[in-house]
Formats: sequence, C-alpha cells, structure tokens
Amino acid sequence: MQTEYKCGAVGDVVACLRERAEVNPEAAEDRPNDAQAGPHFRCLPSRRCTMLASVLGWVAMIYRMRIYRAVPQNLPIFHEFFRTHLLPVQLCHGARLLGRWETEDGRVVAVWEYDDREAYERVQAAVAADPATRRAQDVRRGLPALFTEKDEVFMRCAPEFDHAAERGVS
Repeated sequence: MQTEYKCGAVGDVVACLRERAEVNPEAAEDRPNDAQAGPHFRCLPSRRCTMLASVLGWVAMIYRMRIYRAVPQNLPIFHEFFRTHLLPVQLCHGARLLGRWETEDGRVVAVWEYDDREAYERVQAAVAADPATRRAQDVRRGLPALFTEKDEVFMRCAPEFDHAAERGVS
C-alpha cells in the first residue's frame, strides 16, 4: 500500500523517495516473461535503476541541466533558498535531482532526470500550480541577487553509451 505525502515537508519527501526506490518483487513475478518492460517498481525506481533502464532502452529518459552564474558572496543564500524552497516542491511533484555542483569558475550546475518530455512537462505544470512555488517566489523577491546568468539544456543518453552498456563496458 502506498503512502500519501504532502508537498513541501522535507521529511515527507525523503520518506517518499525512500519508498519509491524499493523494488516491488510481486509485480516482477506477475510478468516474468516481459523482459522488454524492464524492472517493475511500486512507484519510481532508484536513480541507478532508472539510468540503467534508460541505457537499455526500456524508457526514453531525458535529463535537464541548468547552469547558473552565481553571485559569489550570495552563494550560501542561493544554496539555502534552493534546499528550503525549490527542491521540496520539485521532488513532491516527481522531479528527480541527480546532482547539484559548484564549478571552480563560480557556476552552479544542477542535473534533473525525467522519464520523458511529457513527464517533464507534467512535473513543471504541477510545480507552477503549487502554492509553495508562489511562496518561494515571494521569498526570492526579498533576497539579494543569487545569479547573473541562467542556461538550460535537455539531454538524453548518447547512442555510443547505449552500445557500450550492451557490451558490458562501463
């Protein structure tokens, strides 16, 4: 039985993500001959499993990379705002953050994973409609400049990577 989680509560999001990472063995037993469908999950698979499913062609995963030119003196505020106001609402609606990094030249890079373009659009529509997003925008207006530039690019696994995985090459 799945548990319902409320948006915005970090503890609920963490619990939801832990539940979503668990494989449902009963579902796999129901369809033992369906190798093309990939593994069966109660909710969303773990990051490792979703990336493997993408490489094996079971799903058409897409990745969104956002790159920000951060204002150096406001970097701690930028990270706190992200952790407190942006990340919980994204996770609540199904976005999966693969990582967030700082580069040596003052950029912040975030990579998100989605099942496909339609899933991305559903997540973004839900995030935009969520009252927590409006509250985050209100908080943001009261903060100093966090970044001076923002770029976004969508990616998918390269065909060469797919073939390497089939041969067992990492």
